[in-house]
Amino acid sequence: MMYRLHISFLFSGLLWSFLFCVMTLSVRAQEKSPRDSIYFSTMSDNPEDPENLLMTIDQRRSQKNALFEITGLVKANESIDKGKDDLYNATHLKLGFALTHVFQWLSEAPLNDITWATASTMDFLGTWELVDRGGPKQGQLYFLVQGRWGYGTIGPELLGTHGVGSMVGTANTFSEYSPALLLRNFYWQQGSKEAGWTYRIGKISADATLSTSSHIASPLTFLTTGGTGPFANALTDSGLGITAVWYINDRLKLLGLVSDANANRYNWGDITAGDFYKALEFSAKIAPKTEKAGY
Repeated sequence: MMYRLHISFLFSGLLWSFLFCVMTLSVRAQEKSPRDSIYFSTMSDNPEDPENLLMTIDQRRSQKNALFEITGLVKANESIDKGKDDLYNATHLKLGFALTHVFQWLSEAPLNDITWATASTMDFLGTWELVDRGGPKQGQLYFLVQGRWGYGTIGPELLGTHGVGSMVGTANTFSEYSPALLLRNFYWQQGSKEAGWTYRIGKISADATLSTSSHIASPLTFLTTGGTGPFANALTDSGLGITAVWYINDRLKLLGLVSDANANRYNWGDITAGDFYKALEFSAKIAPKTEKAGY
């Protein structure tokens, strides 16, 4: 079976340069940062949920040294780290940035000669802590600006259908945006597991909240949402809505969600039309018997 790789020399050079920089960025183990919150809510287990993604980015600071060290990059990373701490201490604002790139190819494409596809997604996000900072009833604003870019003839989401005639595509969470940048999430969140409740109101994402898993998510597995979630459930797009969680005990929770059934991530939708998507979800932590167990 032969695999053909159609990437230009320039793209290959940039890709390897980026990977080398990632390997050389050194982050020293630190004590708990003043930006780390004491109380974390668990509205969603999705790794791409704004709250979880921001915590993951923040936790990268405590990783050990990289494989190679370059003094200039280490100092630059430490400067950025200090800048984020200074920003938080002055404004209580946390910021994060994530970039993911996917490349997929086919060993054979019987329907045409398109055997590869590649795309990138970028997330710039943050939260502004405003109420009861550091307490169980902390309230804060979240925002997520997302960008997606495609390269070549088609994107990864169409590679399977156009190349081999599959019923579903692949990596549809990397579909190219037009325009490339948009405001995916903007909402107020308050509460925590310690408080016994959490709620969000604003521009939310139902598909990043319901039936989610910390281990299986379409952006991380590079698969379709239907291939990693409840494909029979017609989840709405990012739009205006409200969701709330009641933590019954340490291992049980009940979540309710109401959002615009005609939501469109490219705009604010039309919630006045009165078409709503409604869901009720019961979740349990079965195993393992630890705090890190997923619902």
